[in-house]
Amino acid sequence: MRTIEGRCANRGQLQQTAVFLIVGIATMVLPIAAKSQYCLGDCDRDGRVTANEISSVLQSGCSVAPPDLDVVNPARVGEAVSNAFDDCEGLPEDWQVAYDASELGYMMSGWGTGDGSVWVVGGQLERGAILRFADGEWNEVDPGIEVPLLNWVHGTSDQDVFMGGTRGTILHFDGAEWVQQATPVGAAVWGLWAVAPDDVWAVGGEGAFGALPFVMRYDGEVWTEVAVPPLVRPGVSAFFKVWGSSADNIYIVGQNGAVVRWDGVELIETGVGISQDLIGIWGNGPDDITVAGGRGTAELAHFDGVEWSRLPPSSIVGLNGVWTRRPDLVHSVGVLGTALRVDPRGPEVLAQDFVPSTLELHAVFGDDSDQLLAFGANFNVPESGVVLIRELADDE
Repeated sequence: MRTIEGRCANRGQLQQTAVFLIVGIATMVLPIAAKSQYCLGDCDRDGRVTANEISSVLQSGCSVAPPDLDVVNPARVGEAVSNAFDDCEGLPEDWQVAYDASELGYMMSGWGTGDGSVWVVGGQLERGAILRFADGEWNEVDPGIEVPLLNWVHGTSDQDVFMGGTRGTILHFDGAEWVQQATPVGAAVWGLWAVAPDDVWAVGGEGAFGALPFVMRYDGEVWTEVAVPPLVRPGVSAFFKVWGSSADNIYIVGQNGAVVRWDGVELIETGVGISQDLIGIWGNGPDDITVAGGRGTAELAHFDGVEWSRLPPSSIVGLNGVWTRRPDLVHSVGVLGTALRVDPRGPEVLAQDFVPSTLELHAVFGDDSDQLLAFGANFNVPESGVVLIRELADDE
């Protein structure tokens, strides 16, 4: 019998990994404790690195999670030595529940201008909900308009906020008044991206067999549909998210690995070599874009301005949301409370965080106030959700 043991928990928190007992061909998986945030070289998880632990790193890699970090190389040994001098300072804090929406409904997404305040949308299937986080307090916002579930939020300022939802719903807030804008579609709006107050994109679709995806654009006065070319990718009945680096460089991702790009004149189909649904997209510029998805197992791909590179196949569950502010680190969230930190240049998974929720995380958003938020839902009835938060480290 061969036993591969799990690792101890960090900061006294009960987490989950597995012990594999291999007897012949039988494999049994038992839940035990495992680490969350890591400090390279901190083998006993006491928040500091000793000389003996550095020796362990040199000899074996000492058990730093995730498993693919159990490799000895000069850069990681150097990091362990650095951690010995600063007592592992600057590590991201563990995720915590910021808002319990078990009675309010799904928490679908959030967005803010960067000062720490955030708009959050979600709700119940027949009744959308809006939250506002500002000055350390959460408040439910009543727009005075009854709308169904709201899926996405984006804007250019707190006086120019757009929210999209099911049944073609678009809400707009100008800092004083809420307005439900007329749209030419009746299917769900899944993603929004505001380039400017008079240049806003919305994408969606029902995702049902035989249905068609849609793309809309707002010119400051009205929403109009943008022609979608016949797609080579089969069975695409919904687009899920949209992101852009400029008015003439807009990317849209969707069902069955669909990717289309607006070049300033028309939408053009492109591809990243993925056939599972792509659900999230974010970037730092035209040569630094990451997409994420996968209904079964995780899919993540990065564009460097020349070509797309994919995350190698793994047993990690499907991803939904992605956010980044650095070229060397991406945050992605997904099914069963999954929260990853990924180096997109590989891509390579650097760490999988402990998250105090098993709900499906639909989106993730961070800002210059050094906070990172994730938004989750049970996607069942009665509708339930959660907003999670943790501090961003300087190198995230």
